Amino acid sequence: MLEIKNLTAGYGNGPDVIKNINLKVREGEIVTIIGPNGAGKSTILRSIFGLTSIRNGEINLSGENLVNQKTDQIIKHGVCYVPQGRSVFSTMTVEENLQMGAYILNDKKEIDGRLGKIYSRFPNLYAKRKCAAQNLSGGQQQMVSLGRALMLNPKLLLLDEPSIGLSPKLTMEVFENCRTIKKNGTSILIIEQNANIALQYTDHAYVLEMGENRLDGKGKELLKNKKVGKLYLGR
Repeated sequence: MLEIKNLTAGYGNGPDVIKNINLKVREGEIVTIIGPNGAGKSTILRSIFGLTSIRNGEINLSGENLVNQKTDQIIKHGVCYVPQGRSVFSTMTVEENLQMGAYILNDKKEIDGRLGKIYSRFPNLYAKRKCAAQNLSGGQQQMVSLGRALMLNPKLLLLDEPSIGLSPKLTMEVFENCRTIKKNGTSILIIEQNANIALQYTDHAYVLEMGENRLDGKGKELLKNKKVGKLYLGR
């Protein structure tokens, strides 16, 4: 579904952050990118979402080249992005936050129907639907961010460090939700520092170093890889 070929990108007139990246996300997959801080992981997601300067390469989604397309066009192709740090509209209610995710839709009945599906998936959000997002816990805010992105029924969901700042229990809950999202037909590309947990849930994973591909393979295979274990899994 998503195929990145020889992608080189950076910001403005600055140096290249990622160089000749090759990556695939197939339909019905969770794919994870791991690597040290500064490896260029977030730049890959931002490049897919039209937020970087692309110097070379291709980003193809279901045969459509996303390079040089604006973010609003990319969203219409079925891509949604949840940035690092649980970006919620703090003074708005949970329900208003979710409705913002469907801003390109004009049909109130359709929006209400999608809200119902989000509440079915995240029952705790229904109980908090009239609460200001700033009064929610970190885990609940992450669910709001996920729910808002899912309001558009994306083909591809981009998640940047979804477990950052969360307890081990809430981290596990985030990845269980990712598994459910995948079963409901949305492919997921994740950047995650908690490689140990991420690799348990992922179908395929890529290891980045210094802005370049270093390793890739099935999640369970990389869990057993001695180099990955030493550098990223604390073994």
